[in-house]
Amino acid sequence: MHSRQSGFSLLEVLTVLMAGLLISGLALMGFKEGVATLSATSAEEIIAGKLRQAREMAIAQRKCVKVSFTESNVLQIHVQNTLSSATLVEEVPLPAGITYSDPISGYTPDGMSGLYDVRGCWLVFFGDGSARAEASSTGPRNNVIHISRSDRSSHTASSAVTVLGSTGRVHAYHFDASRGGWY
Repeated sequence: MHSRQSGFSLLEVLTVLMAGLLISGLALMGFKEGVATLSATSAEEIIAGKLRQAREMAIAQRKCVKVSFTESNVLQIHVQNTLSSATLVEEVPLPAGITYSDPISGYTPDGMSGLYDVRGCWLVFFGDGSARAEASSTGPRNNVIHISRSDRSSHTASSAVTVLGSTGRVHAYHFDASRGGWY
């Protein structure tokens, strides 16, 4: 009697294995880009939320609240007690791999100008809700805080937070290269 063995040949197994590896590699590349976009969006939401919190704190306490961008990825909130003293209220690091950055060439949200390299700079929210940047000695000024992945591999992981000086209103944006701007 002759028994026939069934199964897959080595060539068939290797072909399926290679196809699986190729699909996995493509999925991993898409996953990395998605994670980069999510961490930039998370940082954008953290910064916008903390700036809104600082503005509300200034209004509620009728004191100046200073927001410092002390390092490439740290934000600090201080309440001004007197002209010469301030109390650190909160220090917030941004997600790993996200830093403050220069603007994307030719693109600024809402046509606003302001703080492009915010490391070592600060914003002050006043009791009326308005805001002023360190560099602005006369009155309120609009400000833009740009953030992106530290590797700057693509603009898909770029975000910005704007602060309208006269009202202190905060708005978050992300860059969409396919649509050609900030949304």
